[in-house]
Amino acid sequence: MALSSSSSRVNRDCRRFFVSLIFLVTAKLFLGSLRLHSNDQQPSTIAQTENHILLETLQENRVKTLEIETDEGSIEKLRRKIAKEDEVIRLTTESIATASDQTSRTVSRSSRQAVSSLGEKLAAANVTLTTAELATAAATTVITIRRNASNTTSDLGPILDDTVRMLLPPHQAEAYIQQYPGSEFKIYIYDNLTNQYTWEYSADCMNARSDGSCDWAESFCGVSLEGGGGEYSKRRFNRNGDVVISKLMAEYFGSSRTFNASEASLFVVPFPSQAHLHCEGRNTQSYYDQLQTELIDKLAYLAPATKHKHLFLSSAVQPASNKWLRSEFPLVVSIGQVQKECVRDKDSHVRPNCGQIIMPYVNMNENYQPHVVRHNFKPLRERTYALVAKLNSKISGNGSDRKRFMESAAAHEATHGSLIANKSMIVGELGAHRKMGNEMEILEAYRDTIFCPCLRGDEPPQKRFFDVILSGCLPVVLEYDSIEESYPSWFAVNTAAVHNVYPFAKGTFDGIDEMGIQYSDFVVTVNGTCGPPCIIPHLEGMLLHRMDELERMHETMQKFARFFSFGMANKALSTVDAMSAILVEARHYVANWKEVPSAETM
Repeated sequence: MALSSSSSRVNRDCRRFFVSLIFLVTAKLFLGSLRLHSNDQQPSTIAQTENHILLETLQENRVKTLEIETDEGSIEKLRRKIAKEDEVIRLTTESIATASDQTSRTVSRSSRQAVSSLGEKLAAANVTLTTAELATAAATTVITIRRNASNTTSDLGPILDDTVRMLLPPHQAEAYIQQYPGSEFKIYIYDNLTNQYTWEYSADCMNARSDGSCDWAESFCGVSLEGGGGEYSKRRFNRNGDVVISKLMAEYFGSSRTFNASEASLFVVPFPSQAHLHCEGRNTQSYYDQLQTELIDKLAYLAPATKHKHLFLSSAVQPASNKWLRSEFPLVVSIGQVQKECVRDKDSHVRPNCGQIIMPYVNMNENYQPHVVRHNFKPLRERTYALVAKLNSKISGNGSDRKRFMESAAAHEATHGSLIANKSMIVGELGAHRKMGNEMEILEAYRDTIFCPCLRGDEPPQKRFFDVILSGCLPVVLEYDSIEESYPSWFAVNTAAVHNVYPFAKGTFDGIDEMGIQYSDFVVTVNGTCGPPCIIPHLEGMLLHRMDELERMHETMQKFARFFSFGMANKALSTVDAMSAILVEARHYVANWKEVPSAETM
């Protein structure tokens, strides 16, 4: 019997039963630790009028019995197949809880292949399912396995409070925590996204395309880092930020997560929109219409009154971002710079209501995790190099600053050798398409260097900026007047201000000017009017006469470095890091949100 027009008696409830049961069989094949209970009392016949199949499955942290009505013909073939093994598939709380984290990841990431393989076996028994049905089975059932195998069960309350203490002066921090206690913060995370909108789907797509998508020196292009460090340590994509956050959120099951929408402070939609857009390869209205009907319309608690509480993800610089998502929803995590409606007006100095949260690029290197990043802060006086700069002047944007700096470095070396205040410098070009070659060697050099120039690229934010901070190397930038009075730009004249480019900066948290990171406390700035030829003389003067100041800057940078790293694997959502700062900023936005005029009427 096939599930086709020839089986007119097969109703929708039956089809849903089939796909659920198919995936349960798949889980049985992959999770060796799941116990299979023998069917000692299998009925010899099935009632011809109505049948009740009872499946125990985990739903929202409790066992719920699903009673599904179907007819004899719909289940007879499949019943015979399972009866041959004389087993009934039953997932229990205990059996799922014993499944290892690694095994559950294998199931979730291999579900499509596994279901496809099982589909072939069932075809031999004249039971067929469409590809869409198989994919739906994987997407709708895997959440139960992940929920109970997850070790991400921390209470976010104390972590959010500690995050606030780092972003505010002590006296203001405690008052803020009293007003917004972390213990009262609850997140509702949607867990019903269909397969193609999950992080697994996009991660598989990115992995499949990695050999031909090694732009921006994505870490080693699939070559694992020595020493491992979790499944995310293999690669640092330019577009992977929302995949990482989607995974962190989808796999969080601690006490700060609620399944009661009425008590939620924040709703998180773990859809990696940027990676999905990249994989689909179409930035068209038809694609956005598809997102509306297949994703947005199925978010049960998204309504005009809750729209500002829904957090979406789009980790890309503005020109390459999912523009529809960023325009339709006010609360979005993305790579800076922010959109124009978030920029302060020079005359009013009032920042409009803006929920665009800037995130750092993701570095998956195990040496850059928040709990170990302090080890990268070797004392400045013990570092071998004064300066390391591996740049590419042949970029799609304006590469003149990089080119002029390399020319000035060559002139300095011709006159004074490769020394700056008796310490060596390394300056060189990257390979074609900005590939770093051996990226580990460059990161190791950063960790043994005092200054690391971060000069203008295609867009204001750069991965290099965050890499050097996590390496304990003081970033060096050219400073200009921005489009906002009293706020500088580190990109070019009359362009985006610092707080609209870099994460969690002062000026980001509306209503509290003192809240956030003061980047000028640890970033070395050189007058942009003087330009690249002034960089080396300026740095040499600081090394010779202002070493104490540099060490204070280095100490400050160490304090904030963890905000540019995402804890992963068993360290996910367990300490102050980029993710905790994103949640603090999102909570601040929601708590202070007000109805404001649209950008067109301002």
